[in-house]
Amino acid sequence: MPDPIRIIAWGNKGRCDDGVALVLAERLQERYAGDADVCVQQYHQLGPELAADLDACRLAIFIDAHVRPDRPDVCLETVEPADEATLQTHHCHPPVLLALARSMQFKLPPVSWLVAIRAYELGFGDSLSTATAAAMADAERRIVELIAAAKQER
Repeated sequence: MPDPIRIIAWGNKGRCDDGVALVLAERLQERYAGDADVCVQQYHQLGPELAADLDACRLAIFIDAHVRPDRPDVCLETVEPADEATLQTHHCHPPVLLALARSMQFKLPPVSWLVAIRAYELGFGDSLSTATAAAMADAERRIVELIAAAKQER
């Protein structure tokens, strides 16, 4: 199907809660298995090559962990392209990826959301803390709602 909904998750499963986005991506992959309208991608970090994927989607949902105690356990915010598509390292943040995608195409970048899930435990290990696992369930519900709304607009 052209212009799918793209879920892009990144993190490190070997650092406990830092892997929450990847665990959630696996759950979403199972949920949407066989649905050609939803594409789930997992990465250790985001690189500039993902700009081409953003050029070929109608909705992008980025998923990551966050460690800011002043923010809610699940943050849902729109992502706008950066003013410039400048690369300073091999890792790209979502606004830079959208700016790169915009520079490659003649259409607007996709509607994009960042879903950031609070990470409480970042030590070495492969399990999620109880608080982060609960936040992940809330994040999954919100992502499913975003996808359902996008499918209705089609």
